[in-house]
Amino acid sequence: MRIKDYLWLFPFLSFIGGYVVIQRFYSTDTVRVPSLLGKPMHDAVRLLSATQLNLHLLAEKDDPDVPTGTVIQQKPESGTRVRTQQTVFLVVSKQPPHAVAPSVVNRPWAEVQRELEKSGIRAKMYLVDAECPTGLCCAQLPASGEPLDRAHTMLIYVASGTPKPVLMPDIRNNLVTDVQSFLATHGLTPQLFHAHPISPEHICRECLVTDQRPLPGSIVTLNPNQPLLVQLQVE
Repeated sequence: MRIKDYLWLFPFLSFIGGYVVIQRFYSTDTVRVPSLLGKPMHDAVRLLSATQLNLHLLAEKDDPDVPTGTVIQQKPESGTRVRTQQTVFLVVSKQPPHAVAPSVVNRPWAEVQRELEKSGIRAKMYLVDAECPTGLCCAQLPASGEPLDRAHTMLIYVASGTPKPVLMPDIRNNLVTDVQSFLATHGLTPQLFHAHPISPEHICRECLVTDQRPLPGSIVTLNPNQPLLVQLQVE
C-alpha cells in the first residue's frame, strides 16, 4: 500500500480535526430558562445567578392584586434553551397609588353622583333622616382625603327630607331669657305662662322656668313646616 494513494484524505481529516478543536475551545454551553412568574425579585435574581443568566428589568406595572416586586412577565419563557450569560427580561408588579375620597358633604347628591362616576368611584347611597335640606349629602365614609378601598367604593348618606326626631331637653330651673335664646337657635318661640298674676309692666329678666311642655325626654320632631309648640310656666 502506497501512502500517496491516501493523501487525498489529509485535507478532509484536517478539516474535521480543526472543527472539533474549535468546538471544544470556543463552544458555549446552553441552559434552560427557569420559571420566574409569580416569584419575588430576590428569588428571580437567585435563580438566574444559579443558571449563569443575566437579568434586565423592563418595567414595573400597576397590579393591585399582586404584591409589589412580583414577576408577572418574562422573556424568554421558562424552559427555553439559551446560551449562558444571555439576558432574561422581566416585568414586575407594583401597587397603584391610593385614590383618596373627595369631599361630598353639603353638596347635592345628583352632582356628587356625576362627579364620582367620572372619577371611577363607586358610591353606595343611603337615605337618612337629617336636618339638612332634602337631597343634600350630609355624611360620607371614608372621610374627605382618606384612602379608598381597592374597590374604590364610598358610602354616601343623603338627607331624605324627613326631619330627624330629637329628645326634648330639660330646660326647667333656668332663666327664661336663657331658655328663649336657646330655643331661638332651633327656630322655636315659646309661649310663656306665669304661675302668679303679674303687672302689665313686668319683664321676665329674673323669672325661672318651673314647668315645660313638651315634657323633658319627649321625642319631638323639628319640622320647619310644622313648628313645635313650646309652652313654659315661669315665676
